[in-house]
Amino acid sequence: MTLKQHYPPEGRVIRALTAVQFISMHLFLWRPKADEDSGDPHFGPYISILPRNFDSHPLTWLRGQIVTSHHGTLLQGLPPSVLVALHQLHSRLWADWCKMQQKTPLVSKRPTSDLEMPDAVMDFLWAWLNGKPSSHMTPVPSNADIWNGAPVKSIGDGLKFISPENAMIQEGDEIHLTYGSHSNKTLFVEYGFVNSFHEDGFHGEVDVTDVIEELIFKDLQRWRGVSQIIQNIYKRNWTLHSTSDGAQPSWRLITALRLHHLAVDVCSTKDDNIQGWRDVVAGKRERISDDNERAWRETVVLLCDVLISRAEHHFVSSSTKHIDEGDGWIKWTQENIRALWREELFVASAVKQSVLRGDEF
Repeated sequence: MTLKQHYPPEGRVIRALTAVQFISMHLFLWRPKADEDSGDPHFGPYISILPRNFDSHPLTWLRGQIVTSHHGTLLQGLPPSVLVALHQLHSRLWADWCKMQQKTPLVSKRPTSDLEMPDAVMDFLWAWLNGKPSSHMTPVPSNADIWNGAPVKSIGDGLKFISPENAMIQEGDEIHLTYGSHSNKTLFVEYGFVNSFHEDGFHGEVDVTDVIEELIFKDLQRWRGVSQIIQNIYKRNWTLHSTSDGAQPSWRLITALRLHHLAVDVCSTKDDNIQGWRDVVAGKRERISDDNERAWRETVVLLCDVLISRAEHHFVSSSTKHIDEGDGWIKWTQENIRALWREELFVASAVKQSVLRGDEF
C-alpha cells in the first residue's frame, strides 16, 4: 500500500512535492492528538507508535511558539559551527513548510486558517522530524524516491541484515541500525544526540568554517577571487580531525589556506599567478614553496588557539549558569552540549600539537 492511492488521482500535489514534503504532509494531517491514536484509517497504527514530541531536539528550541528561558540558554551554549548548521536545518524545514502550506488545501478538508496558527508549525515540525531522512544518509534520489513512485527494476540484492558470526540473535531481540559515520555536530543537529566523548581512540571532527571566514576571508572584496575559487571547489567544508593514529587539518582546509597565502604573496588570483597551487591540487608537485607551507601551518595554529580559547571560555562561563532541570531531557542535553565543546577543545589541541611537531599531512 502506498500514499498515492489516497490522494487526488491527477497527481498535481504529488508531483509538486519531494518525498520528504509528501510524507511530512501526510503525517501532519494525521498527527495523533494528545494520548490518542492517529485517525488515519490506513497508516494509523504506524503513525501512532512514532515519537509524540521532540522537545529535546534543538530544532524545536528554534521553532517553539514561546521560547522558554532554558531553550534560549541551551541555544546560546552551542558551539558556533553547530548553531550555524542548526539554522541551515531550520531553513530546510521552513522551505518545506511553505511548500506544504500551498498544497495541503488541495488534498485536505482542514481549514486554510488552521495552517496559519502557531500550533500548525509545531505540528509540521513533528511530522518533518519523523518523516525526513537525513540528507547525509541517503543516496541520490531516484525517480521512485517518493512513496507513490512507479515500480522500477531492482538493482542489487536490496537491504540485508548481517550479523557477526559470534553474535546470537534470538526471536524478540531488538536490532539497532547505525546512523553511519557522522560527526557529532551532524548527529546533534539532525537527531539531537551525540556519541560519547572519550580521548582514547576518539574520532573527532570540528568544523572551523566560521573561524576561517572571520579570520581569513572577512575582507571579501579584497579576496573575492580566493573565496570564489575555494567555495566553488570545496563548498566551505573546512574541518579539523583527530583519530587514534593522530590529528590533522582536512585536505580541504590545507588547500584553501595554501591558496590564500599564495594570493597574499603575489597579490593576485589570476591563473598564471596561482598555477603553482593548481599543480599541487593536481598532484604535479608536493608544495608551492617552503614559505607557503610555513604560512598555512602558522594559520592552522592560530585557528586552533581560537578554538581552544572559546572552548575554555565556555566551560568557565557555563559553570555559573543554572537551568531548572524539571524536564528530564535537559540534563542529558546539557551533557551532549558539553561533549561537543570537549570534542572541540580536544581536537584543536591535538591538531595544534601535530602541526608544532612538524607532522606531515
